[in-house]
Amino acid sequence: MTSQHRAVKYRLTTVSPLHIGTGMPRGLLDQPTFKIDGKPAVPGSSIKGRVRALFEEAVRRQVERRARCDDLPRRAREILEQALEELDRELNRGLVEMFRKVAPDPQLEPYAYYPLVCDPLSQLHCNPPSSALDFGDDRLETIRLVASYVLLRRSSQRQYCIACTYFGGNGHPSPLVFKPARAEGDVKTAVTTRVSIDRLTGAAKQERLFTVEYVPPGVVFEGEVALSEELSSYAEKKDVENFLQHALPPLLREVKAIGKHKSVGFGEVKVEVADAQGGDLDAFVTHEVERRIEEACRADLNDLRRDLKKVEDEKIREKIDTVIEVINKYRRAMLRLI
Repeated sequence: MTSQHRAVKYRLTTVSPLHIGTGMPRGLLDQPTFKIDGKPAVPGSSIKGRVRALFEEAVRRQVERRARCDDLPRRAREILEQALEELDRELNRGLVEMFRKVAPDPQLEPYAYYPLVCDPLSQLHCNPPSSALDFGDDRLETIRLVASYVLLRRSSQRQYCIACTYFGGNGHPSPLVFKPARAEGDVKTAVTTRVSIDRLTGAAKQERLFTVEYVPPGVVFEGEVALSEELSSYAEKKDVENFLQHALPPLLREVKAIGKHKSVGFGEVKVEVADAQGGDLDAFVTHEVERRIEEACRADLNDLRRDLKKVEDEKIREKIDTVIEVINKYRRAMLRLI
């Protein structure tokens, strides 16, 4: 896969009323709609969040198709805990005790444990490479670092999971710029009055009427996603260009709803990609997963060894070979699952 693509343009049309708020009341409006220069717009973050979620789902589906067990999150947690137990026997840092305090339930939050792609909202998200310097001293950062390697989210070649590589992560800015999508023509918004509902009783809350400004159906917004002018050292330009060409167009077309109040019929949209840009999301994800697995199979973890040599704790530095051996052992166990 090669490409010279640096931007993807798209048109978003509202199918139902759309409300994306500013977070601040204005005048008589409790929930004004987001605008730029007085005209409705869709923030780039709204599109980016939805596209990222769709991409993460696609990666997880590919991992699930490869999985050699019925309950991948539970089995992955077991392998990670075994790795931490073995490290505890060598380092005596209370890692398992801390892990059991912060580790999500794999049935309630399975995405925290998927190999190759992290859940950025979980305690086990991809951590920045510099966190290796806290190894042993900060138990939570140590757990995240071990999880990143054991769950195959990091290797000698890649410092972040598949999703964080393209959308950004903790300590890693996104290599893509999601620009606001601006409304075409003269758009008149409308206002509706709604009432807050008590989630426990299902009844309307007293004195809780509020006004919502919205964009009516049929309004067209034009947006663009572009390659960032400045890429971090963790994102290869050719990889991001391939993502723009092959993965982003089908992801954008999959966006069917954005904004607030979707449960009452708001937010339905249709997205068309300009210039008939195609792309094959399944092929891109399959290629990316295969590449990451191949890299994990041959990774020597010299980058981790180099970082651990900088740790201040002399006892940790004396155990570097053991740490690498344990992490490699359980990485191989995870590879056998997929």
